[in-house]
Amino acid sequence: MPDGKLKPQVIPTFEAHQNGAARKPHPAAKRLLRVFKRDMVAFERDGKTTIGYVQKLTEANGLSIAPHNEANADARNRDKSDPFRFFQMSAGPLIKANIRRIFIDEMGRLRDPKSNN
Repeated sequence: MPDGKLKPQVIPTFEAHQNGAARKPHPAAKRLLRVFKRDMVAFERDGKTTIGYVQKLTEANGLSIAPHNEANADARNRDKSDPFRFFQMSAGPLIKANIRRIFIDEMGRLRDPKSNN
């Protein structure tokens, strides 16, 4: 936003594919990140780069991110007896953690925009 505050915005896929500009919370608002469900992301956590994928997006709770090497993550997160939990982060902490989309090609090579490859 022009005043420097972050305002998360979740747009349904149907609305995102309609003709015309997507609704903005303010005419001067600037997009910092665009992610979809199942996108691979990287962010800094405890001084290390963590790689995961977007499991869920909500305006109230931010992003739910599952580690990239975890199987059956949704069921494990719902199971109260399993200690596994998603990384749950709202907009402010995500930006501070330097979140970014990363890409994995068919050969399994990782392309991270931060590493300038």
